[in-house]
Amino acid sequence: MNFLGVPRKHLIYGGLTFFSVLGAIMKVTVLDGPGSGFLTWYLGFLYLVFVAWAIGELRKIQRREQEERAAPPEGVAAASLSLMNPPAEEALISAETYLSLGESLDTVCQFVEPRYRDWSASEKQAFRSQLRAAIDERRAKAG
Repeated sequence: MNFLGVPRKHLIYGGLTFFSVLGAIMKVTVLDGPGSGFLTWYLGFLYLVFVAWAIGELRKIQRREQEERAAPPEGVAAASLSLMNPPAEEALISAETYLSLGESLDTVCQFVEPRYRDWSASEKQAFRSQLRAAIDERRAKAG
């Protein structure tokens, strides 16, 4: 989540820095006099609660970033799943029919795999190659 283009973790780091410096300045200037003991303890407690919350949020963000790095992007996962599972025989027959009618391979891929439009160019190329190879293999077996 961003606020004005600044990532949330940077806002939290900025908040920690700001409140730490503000607390140190207030402790030295305003809260150093007599009769400010309760206020010093109260503001110190609030500061510790804020620091605990900030550390928890930063750990959540770090865990989420690690999970995102470990998991492949959505498009890659969809493409690799499709690449692992060759099209069914009915899909190959339909694809071969569309190709014989003059449709482009790109259009045929959209008929065979509905998620094809959402993929990146490299994923589309890989799927087109796999589909072309499956159609050629089917034709070789039939002929």
